[in-house]
Amino acid sequence: MNTTTSALFLIDLQVGNINHLSNPEEVVKANTQVLAKARASNMPIFHFKYHEEQRDIRFGEPWTAAGTPEGEFYPELAPQEQEYSFTKPAYGAFSVSELESHLNRLGIETIWLTGVMSQVCVLATAYEAYARKYQVNVISEAVGATSEKNLELGLEWMRKYVADLKALSDFDETLG
Repeated sequence: MNTTTSALFLIDLQVGNINHLSNPEEVVKANTQVLAKARASNMPIFHFKYHEEQRDIRFGEPWTAAGTPEGEFYPELAPQEQEYSFTKPAYGAFSVSELESHLNRLGIETIWLTGVMSQVCVLATAYEAYARKYQVNVISEAVGATSEKNLELGLEWMRKYVADLKALSDFDETLG
């Protein structure tokens, strides 16, 4: 794989989401490692967040409301100045209207995907990227959900239909 045509997408790594994970320590640790490796390799990095007051209240109270500490990026995983940062209007990252123009300008062909929740926003982003003909690699250790069952369901659907599941070591080896 050509690392100059790859980008890292970090989905909804916000305080409120991390606080509700079944495996928060593992997800933060894995994403910290992924970010360090991507930054050292000068890989383009795209951070996304979603403010849940946009969603239907039938799904419960929002965990990541705009203007609250819970709605902010998790401190250890926050974007740096040279990285891209977007607030999504919907679950998938491609709901950000200017995203594809950035990817096209950078010549991106492969997306490495991490974040939360596996069965919602990470899955939606994987489907959207696949439909747009990107190679989608999901770093499984760097994905979280509110339960082990939800985590496995999301990962299984991505593996089965739209993405290659990769280990953190695969990402490390790819970047050298």
